[in-house]
Amino acid sequence: MGDAAFCARCEALGAGASMPAAELESLRTRLVDDGYFTTSATDQLAELVSLPAVRAGMSRLVAVGWPATMILLYDEAWAIAHHFASLIGALLQMPSSA
Repeated sequence: MGDAAFCARCEALGAGASMPAAELESLRTRLVDDGYFTTSATDQLAELVSLPAVRAGMSRLVAVGWPATMILLYDEAWAIAHHFASLIGALLQMPSSA
């Protein structure tokens, strides 16, 4: 896949927009109450990026003496960041239920 096609698919990763309101509210409550939340990658992200391959890439970088953050040189890491930034943005824009 070329860069333009990959970038277009990354732009389409709107995790917050595709998540039901009840699920968003549950994540928001965890974020407010606990300071963090956990979630799985959406099917949309999993189609674009192989999370096990990114994890393996980070392990290979560390094995040869490079910091794991060097994974940021690859588009896949930025696709993951875009996906979760979209989710956090949706959570922060939700009205408080309090």
